[in-house]
Amino acid sequence: MLTSFVNWILAKRLNAVVVALIASILPWGFWLSGAIAALWTLRKGPTPALPVMAGAVVPTLVWAVQGNTMPLCGLVLIIVMSLLLRVTVSWSRALIGTSVVAALLIQSGILIPRHADQLLEQMQRQSPEVKAMMASYAEQGLNAQMLGVLVMGVLSGLVLLIVAFGVTLLARYWQARLFNPGGLREEFLQLRLTPLELLVVFGIALFGMMLGIFSTMVVVWLPLMAAGIALVHGVVDLKGINGLWAAIIDILVLVAWPVTLIVLLLALIDSFANIRARLASNKH
Repeated sequence: MLTSFVNWILAKRLNAVVVALIASILPWGFWLSGAIAALWTLRKGPTPALPVMAGAVVPTLVWAVQGNTMPLCGLVLIIVMSLLLRVTVSWSRALIGTSVVAALLIQSGILIPRHADQLLEQMQRQSPEVKAMMASYAEQGLNAQMLGVLVMGVLSGLVLLIVAFGVTLLARYWQARLFNPGGLREEFLQLRLTPLELLVVFGIALFGMMLGIFSTMVVVWLPLMAAGIALVHGVVDLKGINGLWAAIIDILVLVAWPVTLIVLLLALIDSFANIRARLASNKH
């Protein structure tokens, strides 16, 4: 059934435009319209995919005018990631480029929720920990209210980055299932930041912080997290371990910060040590 749906989407551009348009009209349906636009971009190229992108984006402009910019920004990140993946055929470069765009969106303030001040006050009333943290910042002479609002924007950007990565993976999976079975698995297991790419992401983050653009920290986060997850899956595959363990770690990365930090550290080490290559050579 899935194969039939994807074939139908790719058969005619009108099919893709209509489904993308309808999906974007629905609340939080932008992920499906984004997946369709990404599929067309990856398979057909940017120019043939333009009408599909437009069909996906137009309804989100209405949402944005009404104050909900998340669908529009999410679509922008999905389209950027699929375009970069199509051009570079490199997940690491696509992730880095998309993270830079996300940092710019965060810094512009477009991702800060409407009535963020009221939401922050409500959080302080409901959570003594948040209230104590804000009071601590205020004692240090920081604008706690502004900092809290900025953090909300950063969190929104991180969520959209994860969604964009997941949706682009889905589009790539659809493409691989039809035209290159097993191709996505091979691509993902090879995902790794080279030392040069690592230098670039940390350079962007540090340069941004020196200029007071703290949103550039997200440029480090997603590429490293994705590379770390790919490393875990690669090791599990090479060692012949039950894939359930990799799935458990995937979930823990999203919900448990200690696991997230460990995976980020492993990705950092892997950039220089190339752990999977070493394990593969020892295996042979």
